[in-house]
Amino acid sequence: MEAKTRQALKAKIADFRRFGFILLALSVILYLGLVIPFDGKEIGGSIVLGASSFVVLIFSIIMFLVERKLKNKLKKYQ
Repeated sequence: MEAKTRQALKAKIADFRRFGFILLALSVILYLGLVIPFDGKEIGGSIVLGASSFVVLIFSIIMFLVERKLKNKLKKYQ
């Protein structure tokens, strides 16, 4: 494997790790908005927050799985 390809793979790994952590943080923020009580909170808003938190968490898991796959590919070629 060429050096350029390895560097590109390392950059992709770093990007997917960053995206995963950003999406994980967003999921936590959405979940906190769901569980923290405040006046005027409607059930429809709670459903939207819960569903969006779950969806963002799934995308975060996907990012971490892709990162792991790329790490294994990089190890295989080194």
